[in-house]
Amino acid sequence: MMFKKCAKKAIAAVLTFVLIFCCVSPAVFAVDLSESDQNRIDSYKEQQAALNGKIKDAQEKLNSLKSDISRQQEYVSELNDQIFNYQDKIDVLDDKISVLEKEEAEYQSNIDKLDVEIENEENEINHNELQQIDLQQEIEDINIELQDRLRSIYVNGAATDVELLLNADSFSSYLVMLELSSSMAKHDNELIDGLKNNIAEIDKLTASHKQMIADLEEKKTEQQKQIDLLEVKKSEIVESRDDLKASQSEVMALQGEARGLLNQLDTQSSTYKSIMSKYESEIDAFDKKIDAIIAAASKPSTSTGSTFTPKDGFIWPLQYSDVYISSGYGYRSDPGSGSYRLHGGTDTCCRSGTAGKAVSAAADGKVIISTWHSSYGFYVGIDHGNGFVTIYAHNSSLAVSVGQTVKQGQTIAYAGETGYAFGAHCHFEIRVNGTKVDATQYVRPGQ
Repeated sequence: MMFKKCAKKAIAAVLTFVLIFCCVSPAVFAVDLSESDQNRIDSYKEQQAALNGKIKDAQEKLNSLKSDISRQQEYVSELNDQIFNYQDKIDVLDDKISVLEKEEAEYQSNIDKLDVEIENEENEINHNELQQIDLQQEIEDINIELQDRLRSIYVNGAATDVELLLNADSFSSYLVMLELSSSMAKHDNELIDGLKNNIAEIDKLTASHKQMIADLEEKKTEQQKQIDLLEVKKSEIVESRDDLKASQSEVMALQGEARGLLNQLDTQSSTYKSIMSKYESEIDAFDKKIDAIIAAASKPSTSTGSTFTPKDGFIWPLQYSDVYISSGYGYRSDPGSGSYRLHGGTDTCCRSGTAGKAVSAAADGKVIISTWHSSYGFYVGIDHGNGFVTIYAHNSSLAVSVGQTVKQGQTIAYAGETGYAFGAHCHFEIRVNGTKVDATQYVRPGQ
């Protein structure tokens, strides 16, 4: 009984220790986002706030000019400036959303890793508990066996070597009895040693159990923190996308109004020339931005790895039997400004109506652009590898996102007249090593 009571006291003491003392040094399970990313977000927020103020001021000026017919030219000029203000805001929102989505992905990755760690920790805790149950059963079994031995010794008394000799029938039987007694003593000692070892092992297991419980709680706390941060990022992304969509709608409305008023202006007036100069500067800046995106995406670290060549073949983006070219590649009089400049794409339409028609990927590739701009409206850029990039502009909506791999013939957008466009059509470009080329060198409508 004494051994049993001692063992139970030892186990109870260890378990009490586990229940009372559960404080451990905190561990870090997820890395906070980089300072540079946070600085970029803060910078975007500041730029967005400044642009909102600029747009508000410009709108107040537009409101005051709109009712004054005598200042129509000034109104048109301010209208176009407001379009550029909104475009600046859209660019900021685009960049901001990209960083937010990167942060969102990092938070989700942290959560997924913690999911695995928590599951492993819970499995370890369950295994530890099963080990403790097994050891406690072993201790109980040893206690029962020792209790029986103590009871037997108490009833029969312990035999000395002299008593064994006197009670022996012969010297050989004495030796047998002596060896049996020695073996029993050795067995008893082994039982006691086993009891001590099991109690020591339970001490280790309970200490480990305490640490694992603390680690598990730490991981769950960190996971909840990451989940909360993820929800904040998701909310910011939704808010930014809503703002982006509203800004795009506002620009399209402003563009429609501006086109109507521009047609009423004297093309030789200083106001008209100033507006067209700003428009052409915006187009040039936009072209450089596309060039930069293509150059960055074509680096070995991010390229598709494709060995695409013209022999592999393109298909025409509008896969319809009544498709035709409405304005080809080459120099022309710009339908908006009237200036003579390069039209770097091939405009294509369908006689049955183009709006809403599916726009197909001309070849396999990776989407490197899928966004909106006041010039190209909703547009897509696909890197086919080996220096070949295709652009599809003025769509009513987009069906793919940046980073997505597409197959030839896959729907990537739907034709429209967004951006600086006059009527629904698909503006199709092929760029080779950054240079716009005539698409009909490689493919023609109907192919």
